[in-house]
Amino acid sequence: MDIIGLLSQEKGIEMSELGDRLLSERKRLALSQTDFAELGSVTKNTQFLYETNKRKPTGEYLMGVAEAGVDVLFVLTGRETPEAEASLAKDEKTLVRAYRTMEKTGQSSLLELASLAAAGTSAGAEVEHKN
Repeated sequence: MDIIGLLSQEKGIEMSELGDRLLSERKRLALSQTDFAELGSVTKNTQFLYETNKRKPTGEYLMGVAEAGVDVLFVLTGRETPEAEASLAKDEKTLVRAYRTMEKTGQSSLLELASLAAAGTSAGAEVEHKN
């Protein structure tokens, strides 16, 4: 079963509104159906079918539009992604995910490294500013 069918069946998510939320995200990003469809590697016709709830988007499509800034959590569930997570750049998200999977010693080491790197950057900025 696909993720959309699973959400619909297990979580009671109303899939008839998915197309409306997808359309809302497209408009938020100020993209045409053609441009938005390209982000998800589908045709304009397929995009139209998604937005009118005549067809369910695939995982590959959702991954493609997510890379362009679509709030996929909102599209699937109607709940917006919390701002703190949504505002992170891709490399920041990677760093946070890695940190969360580390054991405590790895987390401590990473925090120490980040503190040293930040202190070095601040010290370098102060020296430049004084000159």
